[in-house]
Amino acid sequence: MKSKMKLNAIGLFKLFFVCLSLSLLTGCAGTSQQKQIVHSKKSPLPFYYDALQNIEYGEYQTALTNLDSAIYYKPEFATFYELKGWVLEQLNNPDSAIVTYEKSLKYRSSYPRVWMRLGELYLNGDQFDKSTYYFRKAVQRYPDSVRLHLKLGEAYYSMGRYHLAQDYLHTYRKLASHPDTLFWKWQGFTYYKLDQYKAAIQSLENYVNLVSNDGTALKILGLAKYADGDYHNAVTYLNSAAKYLEDDSEIYLYRARYFLRFDKPEIAREQLHIGLRKDSSNVEVLVELGRLSYLDQRYEEAKNYFLKVKELNPTFWKVYRYLGFLAEKDKNLGQAREYYKIYLDHIYEEDAEVSKRMEAIILELKDQ
Repeated sequence: MKSKMKLNAIGLFKLFFVCLSLSLLTGCAGTSQQKQIVHSKKSPLPFYYDALQNIEYGEYQTALTNLDSAIYYKPEFATFYELKGWVLEQLNNPDSAIVTYEKSLKYRSSYPRVWMRLGELYLNGDQFDKSTYYFRKAVQRYPDSVRLHLKLGEAYYSMGRYHLAQDYLHTYRKLASHPDTLFWKWQGFTYYKLDQYKAAIQSLENYVNLVSNDGTALKILGLAKYADGDYHNAVTYLNSAAKYLEDDSEIYLYRARYFLRFDKPEIAREQLHIGLRKDSSNVEVLVELGRLSYLDQRYEEAKNYFLKVKELNPTFWKVYRYLGFLAEKDKNLGQAREYYKIYLDHIYEEDAEVSKRMEAIILELKDQ
């Protein structure tokens, strides 16, 4: 694979060389004196040619030096910057590669190859706004590029813009006769975020059959199966995911929910405590621990868990439900009403129990 990539790169560099030669010679037509200037010591061409040879032998640092010399003698030639950016990528210097690629756009504003490299680098650096900006420019030039649609799907998923991600992934699937393995991953993740669990399961099963050691994919597949009611298989996938995601507290949260569903609260509690050790700020784990303590009538312990959630995330509205229960139990009706109001004002589905409690409190406070 590496030798094939190297040959492809060399072929690309030869193309650069031809284009560069034509460009330089075009600007130097006419007398023999002018042709001599092209090949003089101050011509960038020998440095560029040497850089190509350096690259062929894997001498990237030397290639970089030669490219800097070529740029010194012809700083307005965008191809030099493109090649320098590529070399910097091989030297694992993505930040400098980005700066160099963007400098090439100063001299050639329409440069699809550079747009694609910038999109890739920004995607790898989690700068998704910039990544999608360059990928969109490239896809406008190459609307039938399957790779660009897949990359845009990945980038928009990573931004949390799941409907846009789905649009690009659907277009990719129409264009790709043999979809890339990663397509199944990003499509499955996107379906999961859009609550389309059966579709997510189908895509992710395709993916994990091909890539069995992707912990995140195994986890999302487990969560999708849990949401779809396939609890036993869900836990099987979550157990597999835990081998790769040792510090992922959400896995232990769903293991706990599984055991609670099958009336095994003590095992569930153990799982929650493991999850809390993995991530002491996981509010879902804290709420489940608080709820278990409340059901066991350990009210002070429950209150501490719920107050911790409120401190960590004041907009985690579910916790106000349970704080209201505790305040009501302590006969602090004013505080209970306040908690219930916050909760009811921020939920989308009706909670009949809390609404009923709220009405009873309002009536009781009127009579006082």
